[in-house]
Amino acid sequence: EFCRAFGMPYVKVAGMADGFDFDAFAHGYPDASAFLLDTHDDDVGGGTGRSFDWSRWPRSDRPLMLAGGLHPDNVAAAVAATRPYAVDVASGVEGDVAGRKDAARVARFMAEVAGVQ
Repeated sequence: EFCRAFGMPYVKVAGMADGFDFDAFAHGYPDASAFLLDTHDDDVGGGTGRSFDWSRWPRSDRPLMLAGGLHPDNVAAAVAATRPYAVDVASGVEGDVAGRKDAARVARFMAEVAGVQ
């Protein structure tokens, strides 16, 4: 209801907790343009830097975006395992200063994604 009230396209975040029923969750958001599947954490709403078990990736005809602990060393495997519509990255491409992205890590991340067949 909250998201729908704006009358704009939106992406709904789904925390991939153990036993999470994505189909039931998605049914509650028929107007969502896509879903961002992220690691579930009771204490934080994202940005944990931890990945979830990609074998739990749901099948859906809706666009699914992958988030959670992605970095240049694991993003190719993550994309190959899940075939997401898009990927989300933040801390996985940061350098020595928290919050500041490292251009070389971003470039490597993008190259790893582009290299997935």
